[in-house]
Amino acid sequence: MNILLIAPYSYPIFCPENNVNSKFVKALTNLGYHVDLVSALFYDDPTSYPVSEGKYFFSDVASLHCLKIRNPKNRLEDIRETLRFTLRTRILWHHAVAWANDALKQCERLIAERHYDYVMTKNAPSEVMGCYLSRKYGIKWISTWNDPFPLECFPPPYGIGYDHRLSLVSRLFLPKANRQAYMNFFPSVYLRDYMLAYMKIPMERTAVIPHIVMESMVEPKVSEPHGTLRILHSGSTGRERNPKTLLQGLRMFLTSHPDADVELTFLGTELNVTAENS
Repeated sequence: MNILLIAPYSYPIFCPENNVNSKFVKALTNLGYHVDLVSALFYDDPTSYPVSEGKYFFSDVASLHCLKIRNPKNRLEDIRETLRFTLRTRILWHHAVAWANDALKQCERLIAERHYDYVMTKNAPSEVMGCYLSRKYGIKWISTWNDPFPLECFPPPYGIGYDHRLSLVSRLFLPKANRQAYMNFFPSVYLRDYMLAYMKIPMERTAVIPHIVMESMVEPKVSEPHGTLRILHSGSTGRERNPKTLLQGLRMFLTSHPDADVELTFLGTELNVTAENS
């Protein structure tokens, strides 16, 4: 089976989303599928997350095409890229559209060289690319929705939910996606049901495929008991996931157990938390 996988957040591994998608790539190649991967290079020197070359995950892909993200230099160039994409695909789109234009060229080169059974997409703007390529070349499109789509439909506090008038771009694209996608993958029943409330997708064209845990990579280590409670916070610390509640709870615990020895470590970029707001 030949698969064209468009996953801008996959290689190189520099954030949790890339971690999720890299394991999906590994699962496909472990099954013996021919996978041509088109990814995105976001930073020349990522510093906000430990970077892994991911040889374990990507060593068996048939070909890997990592295209650098291009940011238009000004508003006029941005408009040109948007018009170029829209005229080519007949889909109005603007998010990361310069990269989408570059990636479409690469995808069509690959399609010219090989017959694909499926084009699979993960993360914007791959969905609009998969929709276009499926329609133009007659390849079955499998769309993976790792998060609510579009961004404006994220539930609070990340967005304003789906119960509102969507933007023009979303109103024009979603019906196309509903019609064109052969299958729609979701990591959970909760997300599937949330998105089906506003995307008119038949249930029979959906499947729930949870994020993959590769047990072969996990080495259980039982450490000797010690007197320090060590907590590692490796998630987001943005305003949507403010660590204030965690710190307040920890302070309540320490107030009740003043002799407790607790070590709290945050993994990530600089965290600006003061005693007053914690």
